[in-house]
Amino acid sequence: MPAPNYCSQRVSHEYIALNNCGEQYLTTRNYDTVRENGRVDFGIQFIESGKCTFEDNGVVKTAEAGSLLLHFPNVRQHYSFKKEDKTHLMWAHFSGVSCEMLDTIKQDVTVHIILDDPKDFKRVFDRMIAANNVRKSGYKTICGGYITVLMGIILRSVCEQTERGTGRTHGRLIEVINYMNENFEQPIDLEKYADMCYVSRSRFIHLFKEYTGFSPYNFQLKIRMERAVEMLEYTSLSVEEIAETVGYADCSYFCRVFKRFTGHTPLFYRK
Repeated sequence: MPAPNYCSQRVSHEYIALNNCGEQYLTTRNYDTVRENGRVDFGIQFIESGKCTFEDNGVVKTAEAGSLLLHFPNVRQHYSFKKEDKTHLMWAHFSGVSCEMLDTIKQDVTVHIILDDPKDFKRVFDRMIAANNVRKSGYKTICGGYITVLMGIILRSVCEQTERGTGRTHGRLIEVINYMNENFEQPIDLEKYADMCYVSRSRFIHLFKEYTGFSPYNFQLKIRMERAVEMLEYTSLSVEEIAETVGYADCSYFCRVFKRFTGHTPLFYRK
């Protein structure tokens, strides 16, 4: 009789459940892992020493020692380790209804988190790995408790990192807004704006809307239409010239967008 297929990926409907955990010293060969559809459970990769490179919307980034990668279910994963970095990796996979607490930091890419106290995180992780390896009576409950503590440390780290970075982020958003005002006729470039703020594309869109009340697309549209109204009222440029000036090669399309935005045709403002 053939042995049943073993799979470490499980979704639990309990409060919290550790699927597996462990640690590795990645010193003998290079590792490169791609999971196009991710896993069905949550994953933590804690870089205790060394470093890891990972993909964020096509951009390769580095997770240094003292940080971790948090993988949400069914989100693409691509990460790698080089043997010369001598990385000490601690990892865990888990699921459960209490994982909803992580929804506040969920993204559609791997989440990179710099821990405020890596030593504290490692102490808890060590105890969880030991409890899971020994497997004494009640170990599942104990491991679930450790995972809950780790999630709490992650959320605390993100909160403190956000508070420290809020001022810097707002300053970078203002730079983006100034750039958009000066280059409103250019096609919108979300990748460029996200790079200006040192965040992922999806994170930039969220932060921008939170700060301005508009999506980047609607904010650019607002700038373009306001400039068009000014030119209609205070210049003698034709509608076609104004359309081209604010970034529309098709004048008829510009007129439709303009009316949808202002409620009037361009000629209403010209009169």
